Amino acid sequence: MRKVVTTWMLEVCEEQQCEEQVFPLAVSYMDRFLAQRAISRQQLQLLAVTAMLVASKFRQCHPLSVDLLCAYTDNTVFPQEVREWEVMLLQRLNWQLSIATAFDFVEPFLARVPWGRTNPLVRTHALTLTSVCYTETEFLLVPASLIAAACITAAARGLRVRMSVSELCALTRTPSAAAELVARHVERVLARETQPQEPRTRHAQPYKQNTSEQTQLPDTPTDVQDVHF
Repeated sequence: MRKVVTTWMLEVCEEQQCEEQVFPLAVSYMDRFLAQRAISRQQLQLLAVTAMLVASKFRQCHPLSVDLLCAYTDNTVFPQEVREWEVMLLQRLNWQLSIATAFDFVEPFLARVPWGRTNPLVRTHALTLTSVCYTETEFLLVPASLIAAACITAAARGLRVRMSVSELCALTRTPSAAAELVARHVERVLARETQPQEPRTRHAQPYKQNTSEQTQLPDTPTDVQDVHF
């Protein structure tokens, strides 16, 4: 269920052209909340909407509006609920909103390695892979800095850029074997996500008729290759 919800969150953030850090920050808020309190499946999308609202307020000059986010749920979530849950989320997070995500490490890491400064596509692909990692439960316990290093490694390999894993490991202070293990797992996840599949809806639809079938969360994630920041 988390995979479906986080993929939907990614689609919304992408469609609304949010700042790069909004999506991972919203997922981090949601995961921290769920680590403290159990909620019903029906409340999960409400929590996701609230997390995106708070993250966009924290990271953007012009945050996502409550009404817009509710429209993305086919109005199964109401504005008053979001406002109530916003206060509850902030209390559960103890108002600690400034946390580092893997996105925050990608830019500094690339700036400190010579092959990262001369290959702008590595950054783009690394951020795409990082977004995918935030939709996967396998990376929940992996430190953000290690996720960033692994995604940079996988991106560089995919682009056939000559690079050194040891340089990134020196920045993260982690063993090369650990970074290599996570990087290979990122590559496996990417291969799984990009396998040919049946034609499917690619975008979160903000305004639709409120039918029993349409009120379900989108369970058709956007292809990895279509995610751009």
